[in-house]
Amino acid sequence: MRDLVRQFQSGAGLRDSRNEIVVGEVIRAMARLGCPALVFRIHEDQQQLRFRTASRSDLSTVTVTVARPAGSGALSEAMFGNQVQLTVVAERRETLSAPGELLAAARRRPRTIDGNIHVDRELLSLLARTTRTVDLDQQHGVPQPGDAPLAALMEETIDALAQALVTYCADAPA
Repeated sequence: MRDLVRQFQSGAGLRDSRNEIVVGEVIRAMARLGCPALVFRIHEDQQQLRFRTASRSDLSTVTVTVARPAGSGALSEAMFGNQVQLTVVAERRETLSAPGELLAAARRRPRTIDGNIHVDRELLSLLARTTRTVDLDQQHGVPQPGDAPLAALMEETIDALAQALVTYCADAPA
């Protein structure tokens, strides 16, 4: 019985360490994309990372939240496998000064673009948000450098979010 309990304890530690590995790989991938880290908020169930987009003029910051779909227990691993969810939020700050611009911005409603990207306004920021599911078994079994698939996923996701913000602004009433 003791051996059985030890298996579950080490398995839980391995699952938690994989979350930490994903956080490290996200930081490395974003650094290679020219986005230095600003803020880390580490909690037991999720990790939130904010990056400044120094290499991009169309975005201000990118926030990445790493979370398990339904916790980190043995039951959730059996149901969902070895997956984490990456919620990526791209922020573009706007400078609105004229009263007409402020009113027009306040009237714009949240919108879903391409079925999975949600664009919304928060004060003087436009936020585009999407969630991607990453299978850790596929990420760690790749013979390429460890962050190559994750870096490609992050770059693709950030480009899609930036394009959604452009689409949202282009569709705004004049």
